[in-house]
Amino acid sequence: EGLGAALLKVIKPEWTTDAPDELLNTNGLFFSVWVDPACEAKGVARYNLHAKKLRAIKGEAFAAREFVRAFRFQCGDELKGWPNWSYPKGPITLFEGHIPLDLKTLHAETSGLIDRFVKLTPKLEHVLAE
Repeated sequence: EGLGAALLKVIKPEWTTDAPDELLNTNGLFFSVWVDPACEAKGVARYNLHAKKLRAIKGEAFAAREFVRAFRFQCGDELKGWPNWSYPKGPITLFEGHIPLDLKTLHAETSGLIDRFVKLTPKLEHVLAE
């Protein structure tokens, strides 16, 4: 039987209008690491920084595409050290990537992603506030 579950989800209360224990957010900014059957088949755990319906927390005038553009411009150099990362099309996912799905190294790999995200958070909040 596959893992098929989120391994990690990081979201600050001010980044969403949803309850803090919601697994599937209707809106907000959140960082996730997960494994699903497609990940298992490829031998990876996937991660991304997701920006979903930010107008719900920032107001109707919030321009999601401009936010993504500003984030990628201001944070692009810091993303270069992330494992196997890329920019997907569109404004919903700010960046995504994957790490090896190896139970011997998964904890260390996931901890490394958390450390990287913590370092990225001040810039992310600065761009969100602009």
